[in-house]
Amino acid sequence: MARAQYDQETQWVLTNRTFFHQVDHERMKAIWNNHDLHRFLRIGLLVTLLTVGAWGWNVATLGLSLQNRAGRLQQMAANPASINLRTVAQEVRGARQELTLLRSWVSPFLWLGARVGGDLGAGEPLMEAGVESLIAADELLNALAPSLGDLGLSSFSMKRVPLILDALVMARPALTRAESHLNAAAMAIARIQGPLSPRVERWVGQAGKLVEFAQYGIGAAQIAPALLGQNGSRTYLVLVQNSDEIRPAGGFISNFARAEISHGQLISMTIQDSYAIFDPSKYYPDPPAPLLEYMGSEQWLFRDANWSPDFPTTALDAVYLYQITRLEQVDGVIGVNLKGIDLLIAGLEPLNVPDLPEPVTVANASKILKDSWNPTQDISRSSDDWWKWYYTRKQVIGAAMRAAVDKLQAGKANWTRLGLGTIDALRQRQLMIYTSSPAANTLRRLRWDGALRPNQGDYLMIVDANIGFNKANVLVSQNADYQVALRADGTGRVTVILSYAHQGMKGDVVCMQIIPYDANVTYDKLTHTCYYDYLRLVVPRGSQLQQATAHPTPGEYLLSGKPSDGKAEAMSDETGRTIFGQFFVVEYGKQLETRFEYDLPVVVTDVSGHKRYSLLLQKQSGTDAMPVKVRLTLPDRARLVSASPRPVVQAGTILEFDLKLDTDRQIEVIYALAP
Repeated sequence: MARAQYDQETQWVLTNRTFFHQVDHERMKAIWNNHDLHRFLRIGLLVTLLTVGAWGWNVATLGLSLQNRAGRLQQMAANPASINLRTVAQEVRGARQELTLLRSWVSPFLWLGARVGGDLGAGEPLMEAGVESLIAADELLNALAPSLGDLGLSSFSMKRVPLILDALVMARPALTRAESHLNAAAMAIARIQGPLSPRVERWVGQAGKLVEFAQYGIGAAQIAPALLGQNGSRTYLVLVQNSDEIRPAGGFISNFARAEISHGQLISMTIQDSYAIFDPSKYYPDPPAPLLEYMGSEQWLFRDANWSPDFPTTALDAVYLYQITRLEQVDGVIGVNLKGIDLLIAGLEPLNVPDLPEPVTVANASKILKDSWNPTQDISRSSDDWWKWYYTRKQVIGAAMRAAVDKLQAGKANWTRLGLGTIDALRQRQLMIYTSSPAANTLRRLRWDGALRPNQGDYLMIVDANIGFNKANVLVSQNADYQVALRADGTGRVTVILSYAHQGMKGDVVCMQIIPYDANVTYDKLTHTCYYDYLRLVVPRGSQLQQATAHPTPGEYLLSGKPSDGKAEAMSDETGRTIFGQFFVVEYGKQLETRFEYDLPVVVTDVSGHKRYSLLLQKQSGTDAMPVKVRLTLPDRARLVSASPRPVVQAGTILEFDLKLDTDRQIEVIYALAP
């Protein structure tokens, strides 16, 4: 019975199938022609347009507001003497809120751009860096404005430093938070990968520099209380180094100062010639071997203390040699050379120094130094005249330092230029600070202590030492060519070619290791002579020297009268690295090229299934921005994944970079090996 009913119903459906199809078609047509649906669609489209319009209006409004805030902040920065910290804090707080909101509104586009890459891919990390930087600034200003809000640069003097130190101590939690946000900003910028257009690449570079400078500012604020004796007096040795006579840590130690600081105030300062600390009745240790062998120095004296390119090592050596004759507490050592002084003078010029005919400026500082060194009368008339000149020829340095301190204490410095000049001097290793206080860790993190930096990979530091008793470095230019061919196992073969060009143009100059201090001696005469250089290459530990150019020196060029074979040698490790050393003479007005070839240990590391090669080039203190060409050859069939900075040439597995060693430089290359 059930089966018969089922068959009957099925037959009815099949018979009327056409009817049901026609009914459904008519129903759908009616629905489609329904004016209610048209109205619904129109309303939906209108709502969509209004929503997009409102979004666009809000984005544009926020963008314009941020642009206006940036303009006001730039106006404040252009006239820092009139800056009010509370006003700046309000502007930064508003910018933080607006940029955070803007990021949330455009986040879908930032997400899409990150997937596309290239210029669009830089949008998301740049936005993140901007937000994190503003959060850092807001945190810091919010902590400092209540106590320092009325402190302006126009009325600032060193007498206000204790107030600032107390405020910085109270703001330590905010400083820590600000530092973490700036680190996040730096990491966001580091995520940006090429290729980028020149304009976007320039924006990324500018953003990186701004974040870096902000990190420096936060770092300085963190260590200032400890360095400036907020909880007790601190005593520093200041090594004034003459970079015209280059030495590993910046230059020959010409003068030194002993300064005591308590709660930001200078308690006392004495400035002396470096020779004044020598006491012939005391025992001094043996000098580093090159000083003994090539200069005949039988004792290691304070003026030669800076033989190590690692400034913390030099600082400890200087303190040790200083305390042989002066048993005084030393809490830290500051090294500054002539190039660093030029950067600092920019914030102090014009500097009026007693007994000088004109104020000291960046333009004339070098000339004044040399003219003041020269004898002002015939020193051959008597031994008394000679000794008087000998002991007073460097007095201008002490007089200038005292004048600078007086101007700082009076609050008459250009604080903006002085601050930027100080940062530049620290970045370029023309100013270095060592301390035994807890601030040492921050100094090392900021790279302000002049230490040899660790690097998981390849490394090179070119270290020159003038051991010719002269100022010839004024006339010597230098460049480097670094070629490295990597192997599949992560080792490599390196060729380093260093070129020295003596630019002297006088005639009849004979190579003499020491110029007599006779009646005709002048600073200029000390520059127009041959360059006696002891070169060291600091390279990764385990590197094996294969060959190097020999540069023999005839005996008549040397004080000892003994010729030198000029061969390179592998030396004992320093701070965990291998060193190759070589002595040679760059003759007056001529050029010299020296070449080293050595095998690297494993310097390539694994990262995310790829290979990473990193080269850290460290700058020597006291040197100019040396041009360095790097030619990197990847292993056979290697595929480049990324390179920072962008190579100027890429041809197959060969990458070439052009660098200026005005500060430490790093190259990082990620590549993949073919299976």
